[in-house]
Amino acid sequence: MKLKGVKPINKCLNKFFAEWGLTAVMGTDFAYLYKRNVVVWTPVVSVKNDTDFQNFFESLGCIVKCDVFLYSILHEVGHSQTFDDISEADYAYSLDRKSREISNDDYFRLPDELAATMWAVDFLNNNVDKVRVLWEELVPLLMNFYRINNIEVEGGGN
Repeated sequence: MKLKGVKPINKCLNKFFAEWGLTAVMGTDFAYLYKRNVVVWTPVVSVKNDTDFQNFFESLGCIVKCDVFLYSILHEVGHSQTFDDISEADYAYSLDRKSREISNDDYFRLPDELAATMWAVDFLNNNVDKVRVLWEELVPLLMNFYRINNIEVEGGGN
């Protein structure tokens, strides 16, 4: 079954991503595909993982409290912006640790993951208005996506 309402969300994200030359696509989890310069987003929520990530994000000095969707999107952009800064040894270490079962906290602190999150924290702290505009454009699109695909959501996207 093809989901409806994905194109407007991608269009909105692509406009936001233009300064970095990134492309948005919907998938089953948030990710950055470095070989394709693609940020993958998902409408699926994992309450435990999202809460852990939001708490970690905010523990790093993020002064802006916002939806975990935005934290996740900015984290993936952060991967694109910090990829070349990660040493081969740190990247190999991260890949090795990701191939094993580790806690969320350990995962969040892997060199590549921490670098991406720190970039996102810095970006958000210094671009509140730009991110607010993005969110104001995204919320109606996300809510429409849920509505036209008959997906029940709690909280209304705020």
